[in-house]
Parts: sequence; C-alpha cells; structure tokens
Amino acid sequence: MPNSSATNKGLVNVVKPKIRVGLLVDSDEVPLWAYQIVERLVSSDYAEIALIIENGSPGDNTKTLFNRILKNADRLLYIGWSMFDQMLYRKRKRGAPMADDKRSLLELVADVPVIQVHPVMYVHSDFLPDEDVRKINDHNLDLMFRIGFRIMRGEILNAARYGIWSYHHGDNRQYRGGPAGFWETLTGAPEAGTVLQIITEDLDGGSVLYRSWSLTDILSHTRHKDNVYMNSNTHLPRKIAELHRLGETEFFRRINKQNQHPQFYSRRLYVAPKNLEMLFLAVTHYGRYAWAKLIKLFCFRQWILLVAHRSNGELSESLWRFKKIIPPVDRIWADPFVIYRDKTYFVFIEEMLTSRNIGHISVLTIDEQGQHSTPIKILEKPYHLSYPFLFEYEDELYMIPESAANRTIDLYRCTGFPHQWEHVKTLMNDVFAVDATLLEYDGLWWMFVTIRENADTGSLDELFLFYADNPLSDQWTPHVANPVCSDVKQSRPAGQIFTYNGNFYRPSQNGSHRYGYGIKVNQIKTLNTSVYHEECVSDIKPEWDRYINAVHTLNYNNGMTVSDASLLRWRASRS
Repeated sequence: MPNSSATNKGLVNVVKPKIRVGLLVDSDEVPLWAYQIVERLVSSDYAEIALIIENGSPGDNTKTLFNRILKNADRLLYIGWSMFDQMLYRKRKRGAPMADDKRSLLELVADVPVIQVHPVMYVHSDFLPDEDVRKINDHNLDLMFRIGFRIMRGEILNAARYGIWSYHHGDNRQYRGGPAGFWETLTGAPEAGTVLQIITEDLDGGSVLYRSWSLTDILSHTRHKDNVYMNSNTHLPRKIAELHRLGETEFFRRINKQNQHPQFYSRRLYVAPKNLEMLFLAVTHYGRYAWAKLIKLFCFRQWILLVAHRSNGELSESLWRFKKIIPPVDRIWADPFVIYRDKTYFVFIEEMLTSRNIGHISVLTIDEQGQHSTPIKILEKPYHLSYPFLFEYEDELYMIPESAANRTIDLYRCTGFPHQWEHVKTLMNDVFAVDATLLEYDGLWWMFVTIRENADTGSLDELFLFYADNPLSDQWTPHVANPVCSDVKQSRPAGQIFTYNGNFYRPSQNGSHRYGYGIKVNQIKTLNTSVYHEECVSDIKPEWDRYINAVHTLNYNNGMTVSDASLLRWRASRS
C-alpha cells in the first residue's frame, strides 16, 4: 500500500514493494476456493504472484481399478458414504459452484514463470531435491502458498523469506490430520475451526497466522466442507495485506506474541475411518438426522420474548426468572429493544408471520409485571427487517433495522413516538450486513456489524468495525484490523452495548451448536482506531428450560431486561 513521507524538498511518495508470492500447485487446475484467493492477490496492490512451483511427480496411476479397490478395501464404506453425500449435495446445489470445482490459473498468471519440481515421495511426505530448492531460491520469494503437494518437509520450508503458508481446515488443537471437516460433522461438534499457519516439521503444528470458527453442519459433510473452504478464502489475502502494511518486524512481533504459549496436542492423528468405525459413525449420524426429522414432524420452534423487571433499576441476570411472552402460533417475536418513556416500557421487535417469512418492525408496551399490549406494526418493506437497533442523538430517536436482504444499512428517524418513522439516509450500500450496533466512545461513533464478504457462503461469522465523527455520516472508516473477530461463537452483535460498574460490555451471539444458540457478554478492553480487544466475561446458554434451545438478543433499560428465545411447541397447538 502507498505510504508517504515529507522531506525538506517537498512531499516524496515512497511505495512499498509488493509481497512476492510463490504458488505450490499440482497442476494449473486448482479448486475454486484457492482460485479465488489467487484472484484476490493478483488484483491487489500489496502482493504479486512471482512464481508457480508445479509438482512434476504425479501419484501412482499405473494400478488398475481392481488394485485400487483392493488397496482401499478397509475404507470402502467411508468412500461410498462420501460419494453418496457429495451426490446429494450437488443435486441440491443445482449446478451452483462448489469449493472443490476446478478452475484454471492460466488466465490469472499467464505471464508468471513456472518451475516443475520432482519431490521425493515417502509414505506421507514430500521432500524436494536440493537442485529444485536452489531454483526456487533464485526467485527471491517472500512466501509460498501451498495449494497442492502433500505434507512438505526439508529445506523447501526455508526457501522463501517468510516460509510456506498453508491452510488446515480444522481446529488444530482439536483435530489434526483429516479428512477436512469430516470428524466435526460425524461427531456433531458444535463448531469447526480453520487455521492459516506457517508450515513446520510438526504436522499441523506450525506458527498460527489466523484462526476462525464456523458453525458445523452436522447433517452433511460435503455441505460443511464446502462452507468452511469458501469461508476461509479471505484469510490469506488479509494476512498478506497486514504484513505489507505493518512491515516484517511489527507483523511477526504480533504473530510471535499470539504463538508464545506451547500448544500440546494429545488427541489422535485423524485419518479416514476404517469400515467398522465408519459403520458406527454412520449409524450415529443418521440416528441424529432421524431424531431431528422426528422432532420437526411433531413440533415447531417459535421465537418468543423474555422479560424481567427489577424495581431498583438494575440489570436482571437470572434467566430462569424471566417471564415468557408467547406470540400467537402464526408468528414470531424476536430481537427486542427497550425504551423507557412516560413511565412506560416500549419494546421494539422483529415480528414475522410464518406464512410470509418476511419480518417487519413492531412495537408493544410492557408494564413492570410483564403485562403487554398487542404489537403494532411501525415499519414494513418488501424485504426482511429485523434487529431494530435504537439510539438517541441530539435529542432525537433513531433506528437502524437490519436490512441485509436489501444490501443496505439504513437509518430512520422517529417523527412521532413510537409509531411514526421516516427514512433519513443509507449509511452503507451494496453490503450484506446484519445487526449494526452503534456506540459513542472517546469522541467517535463506532459501528459494530457482521458482514458476509463472500457471496458463495451463507455464514455470518465475522465482526467488522467502522468509525465516524457522527452517527448520521455516510463516510464510515473501516478499522485497520477488520474483521476484528472471526468466530461464530462471538462475532455477531446481540444487542446494545451497555455499561456496568464503569465498564463497557458488548453482547454477541454464540452461533455454535445452532443458529442463535446463546449469548456471550464481552468486556471491551481496548477500542481505538488501530486496536480492538474484547474479552468474554459471561456466557448465557439455553439450559434453564428444557423447551428452550436458543437465546440470541439481550437489552436493558431502567430496570427492564428483555431477551428472546426459541421455544419448542407441539404442532397440535396450531390447530
């Protein structure tokens, strides 16, 4: 990225050289997720593809089909199950691109020099001859990105200034080995990690550059793997951009600090399961699937409101004491935000008729005993609205409802409390953003918002931070550390940021296990234009009531604490 410095002779532009990247590939055909990474690097102002290192030692293709079947006889059940799962998922995708679809790199790197190397192949590892390593050294690479090859060992690990960067699609503190994403799906793990690391001789144990977590798809391994791979294709470009911006010294000071503690791994090294183990896993997997279908046949989930009042004006912290406010069976009530005016609590909510599946914003009143009025619709659009975030500025009340379906972040002003609202402006355009939450702090207005950068994935796992001089601005500056959190357990906002004993706390959704599973309460430790740091200090889980399996919004005002929950109800109640 361009930098500038002033001298006595005037302003002199100093342009940093781009990071020189080498690609380790098996051929010019690479999977879509890797192709998109290279595409980002080629179009960037911080990196260039300087060399292609192609594997000139293909696998053994001389064996007949019968011999290959015989060799894998002890894992045929896993192979057959994987093919069946992939066939079902591709059918559902109806021709839409998948993460492992092949794309040719030639159109992106046609003028980049290519070196073909011939690794010495052991049982699991590849070693490059010294002559091949010397050829690579001659190109003065800053780093290499491993797309192909197998496990790499030997002098090739030191052939680039910053080593070989590689993905491990799994949390390497829980799952080392492979297949990627398989064990999380088949064991029903609540979330799955992805690690970008610098390869060392220790399998999946290199210096970690980036970690992220996504919700596990426990019903389809192929769908889960597709989602995880596509989610991860922003990670490497972000870290290279950060290296370019910070410089080597500061970048690796931070990386070394992140990796300062020993990370012992005491679980097995995972490999594809043998037939007997796969049989047990498949029975458990499809039993879980059948149970979910059985529950859905006889029951339905409905989002309801939870309220609690304390006469001393304090926050209510015992969820089992909250009173349920259950809507009619044909709708849901969720995302409550509370305003206290004229000795009355006004609660703004997302209301959605299940027959339409498009939410609108409504308001109801609640007294101190939890008695409530019928909600009145106050804002409706031809697209989905939810999360009616409220704030006051210069003695006026404003709302930013979620309008991700319209790819906007829109601002509304109250012109007649509480029912009349007018559109003021669009704060951001052409962005799939959910649950924008504002905070005035240290002379600036801060926007916390979850953004889906990759249109090829449905996940919303990353928290982005922006700041402006005032909340009505349409010029929001992105934080240099964006995304400031890449964790399905903690990223997505879950209500207004509040103060308690002089500290600032940001509620966030815990999206592991299932959508809206729980709430994390995070203390904001550092917030400025260069650093953001928060620490989870409390964890709300849906464990106080057997019929509740999710809770995902928390707000508080003048003694009234409001939340929401997903309640299991019998389908018979609808009739």
